[in-house]
Amino acid sequence: MSQNPEQAPASNKSGTVAKKDAGTKKILKGLGIGCGGVLALLLITGIIIAIFEDEASSSAGTDIRHLVEEYLADADAAEIKYEGKRIRVTGIVRNVDSAPEVARVYLGEEGKAAIGVAAFRGPERESVANLSTGQQITFEGECPLGFVPQTTALAFVDCKLIAQQDESSNKTATTSVAKTDNTDAVQKHIDQGGKYLEQEELDKAIAEYNKAIKLKPNNWQLAKLYTGRGSAYFSQGNNEKAMADYNQAIEFDPDYYPAYFQRGNWYATMAGETGSIKYCDSAIADFSQFIKLAPPSHWQDMLVEAYNQCGYLHLHKKDHDRSIANFTEAIKLNPDYDDAYAGRGKAYLDVNNHRQALPDLQKALEINPNNELAALLLRAR
Repeated sequence: MSQNPEQAPASNKSGTVAKKDAGTKKILKGLGIGCGGVLALLLITGIIIAIFEDEASSSAGTDIRHLVEEYLADADAAEIKYEGKRIRVTGIVRNVDSAPEVARVYLGEEGKAAIGVAAFRGPERESVANLSTGQQITFEGECPLGFVPQTTALAFVDCKLIAQQDESSNKTATTSVAKTDNTDAVQKHIDQGGKYLEQEELDKAIAEYNKAIKLKPNNWQLAKLYTGRGSAYFSQGNNEKAMADYNQAIEFDPDYYPAYFQRGNWYATMAGETGSIKYCDSAIADFSQFIKLAPPSHWQDMLVEAYNQCGYLHLHKKDHDRSIANFTEAIKLNPDYDDAYAGRGKAYLDVNNHRQALPDLQKALEINPNNELAALLLRAR
């Protein structure tokens, strides 16, 4: 199966860096992503809600929609449309807290309970940084996570400002990053391209991404499109075009973390094929940037794989301390990840720490009796 920009590469069972022909591990369907970063309270009353998504919804997604419906019913929501995970919220700005990486918008009347948590990053951060108290705004986001821990607020991700009220005229104007007339058409091509990519119909995937690019979408969508097309090129073995597209995606949106993950996978593949330490360093840098930007609550599986890949890359460089540290982080996020135990076991063996190596290798085989690296290392003892 070809690798979608929101899929992690296959678990590495060879003890070296990843190979491109390894099978892929499904993480998230489609090309839509979360906004990431620190979440911020959205205090909302008298809100308007609309939800959009493709036809196929998981049972978890359905549960979230019911939760949203029940919870927002107490907030006098004017409208709720159940067409998927995309949620459109209209409310009055109470306060804006702008930080270097994220702008926090507080909506609603004083004394009302918080019902939502959201954050605006990258170009979206700039779009909300100058909002004023009393302005009415509309934004879109997803609510895939349910409640934020230790709060009664729903967690919204992938937040985009759609419109804001002109303070002087009391008219609502579309912002510079607002939804344009071609946004829906662009998204259809993105979704279809992702489906073709997963089905390994690579030429069709590229064609869909090309059609969307011609519609002149916003920078955030362009980052998604170039990352998707780059993944299709990479699966075809067209490495130069793949790298060019990954670079272009990051240029359009430096906060689009799936592009760093996919480019990191490109570098890791090249390191595996050539043994180049330079490629190792580049892969580690990109995976580390992905780890920095991706929100753990929404991207845990890919974060596990990023740490795991860094573990094998450092192992390839014989930097055993960093290798062990990265495998350990992967295990913290997923205590049942046999590949990380096998990799950490090999790192311990390389420094003659048999006391800690043996339990890791045995744990890897306990989780997955077919783990080739762990079995090989145990037989060699």
